[in-house]
Amino acid sequence: MEIFISIIKKIINISIIIIFISAAYFFLFLKGNKDGLPSFLPFIDKTSSTASSTAKNLSSEGEIIKLQQTLYELERIDINSDFFDSPVFDSLNKPFKNPIPTLQQARENPFAPIGE
Repeated sequence: MEIFISIIKKIINISIIIIFISAAYFFLFLKGNKDGLPSFLPFIDKTSSTASSTAKNLSSEGEIIKLQQTLYELERIDINSDFFDSPVFDSLNKPFKNPIPTLQQARENPFAPIGE
């Protein structure tokens, strides 16, 4: 009789553990929010996680045109790289005038009493 009771207790304990793991898995990985993303990821910007959701957020055609104009303006940016050819930039590559002083080396055993 005692063996039968211990087997039932083990079955009940295992089933409780399985239910708990299943519930945790559901709430952490399957539930998600209204965008379909898991709710336990605080570091994801849930409003614009993909390009398709960004396109959905742009409600009017005017906003899409404004976005295209901004992208076109960013493509036309020309960075002046003359600074890299200047003597001021070349002087940054020269070694320092003052050498770095050498410091006293650490003790062989830092936990030994001072003086040993």
